[in-house]
Amino acid sequence: MSEVPWQPPPVGALAVHRRTFTRADFEGFAALSGDRNPLHGDGDYAAAAGFGAPVVPLHLAAAPLSALVGMALPGRAALYTGHRIAALRPVLFDRPVTYSAKVTGASEAAGALELRVLALQDGAVAVDARLQVRCRAEPAGAADDHRWPQRPWSLADPPAAPAVVITGASGAIAGTTALRLAERGHPLLVQTRARGDGVAALEDRARRLGITVTVVEADLATPEGLDRFGAVLDRLDGPPRLFHAAAAPFDAGFADQAAVAFPPLQMAWERLGLGALIHQDGRFLFLGSSAQVEHPAGLEPYTAAKQAASGFLEGMARRWGDFGIAAGTLAPGRVDTPYSKALPPGGSALLQPEDVAEAAADWLSAAAPPASGVHLLYPGAGPQRVAAAARSARDQTMTEPPVEMPAPAGGSPVAQAIAEHLALPADADPASAGLGVTPGWDSFRQIQLVLAMEERFGVRLSSAAVENAKTLPGLAEAIERAMAGG
Repeated sequence: MSEVPWQPPPVGALAVHRRTFTRADFEGFAALSGDRNPLHGDGDYAAAAGFGAPVVPLHLAAAPLSALVGMALPGRAALYTGHRIAALRPVLFDRPVTYSAKVTGASEAAGALELRVLALQDGAVAVDARLQVRCRAEPAGAADDHRWPQRPWSLADPPAAPAVVITGASGAIAGTTALRLAERGHPLLVQTRARGDGVAALEDRARRLGITVTVVEADLATPEGLDRFGAVLDRLDGPPRLFHAAAAPFDAGFADQAAVAFPPLQMAWERLGLGALIHQDGRFLFLGSSAQVEHPAGLEPYTAAKQAASGFLEGMARRWGDFGIAAGTLAPGRVDTPYSKALPPGGSALLQPEDVAEAAADWLSAAAPPASGVHLLYPGAGPQRVAAAARSARDQTMTEPPVEMPAPAGGSPVAQAIAEHLALPADADPASAGLGVTPGWDSFRQIQLVLAMEERFGVRLSSAAVENAKTLPGLAEAIERAMAGG
């Protein structure tokens, strides 16, 4: 009998499902499993135990994962082979649960998928699961969509260019960043206190590129303007992207500076955070200043307001960074803009708005989640994270050539990466490691290993290469050959 070959969904493909668990669900689960722990069925007991209400058993909360694999990702051709699952907070009855499943790895050659599933309740991650799935070819004629529906999970491929929200679009940096993103295909939602020539030019350029631009006129320093801006954010769909570049006049006091810097970021997370978690993808970038690191005298209100916004984003990154959320600050030195003319005179070289815009656009449109934190930007080099700076930012020109690092011991970088993934002991001989020889390296681990190495080195191995790469040197050679285009 002929077979229908399996076609893997793209990395980044998303499936979403919503479910509310009831006491009737628990009764059915208890009858099947025999689990009648009072934490799940007795309200008084659950309250006395500190949970407030009965808790959905973890395996009941995880039951929809079976439907995900068998009916959506990949569907009928699935063989659910394993998962790692963690309960991060209780799932409660009679409250909606949103399941977000994302393809994090796919190998047609290995016939395997890796999925990450988040179960969200009340705006927080309650369950975090990593799934491994084998995929098989279906017998021809057996794939009858009428007999075997692919529901109830709704599927979506990753957007090629998510929409980006930009505040302060009348400014030189924000306006230039918007142009760069439009040229890269991103639809735009831009905020400005009043339409001017710069915003009109942006709209005209985007129209010629076939890019949609939505303009919101709102003063973010007022409650009314903030509400108007927030109402538009509520209508956004897809993985959120935000560049918060709006700023109060440079000589404004701390309260006025902070009113424009901090509340819009806080509101943006309140309006966009759930969507970011559902998509397991969100970017929140703030336009800060090198003054946050240099702390020049006389600029304390300005610097403190920038620090307040950066601190909020740092907290976001700490809480949500493991779920695909990036939150960072781009902190340029002095930029040649009208805004900077209010700065005290300085002898350092000037950045151009285009320099900052390019760095911001790269951060917002990168294929992989960018690094969170504060990124300094000075003339002559790209952004550098503050944590990586070894010297005072005042003296940092970032024009030195990169330091040459010694080659890793024990083989090529690819071989080292494979050894690290397998957690080989330091005294182990990588040359003798292999499938069925090294403890823990079985056929299931082989699938995980191939997926991980394909993702790390940006290659795709053929079926023949995977079949023959059953030793560490053999797999390293196959990956290096693929990297070389062989």
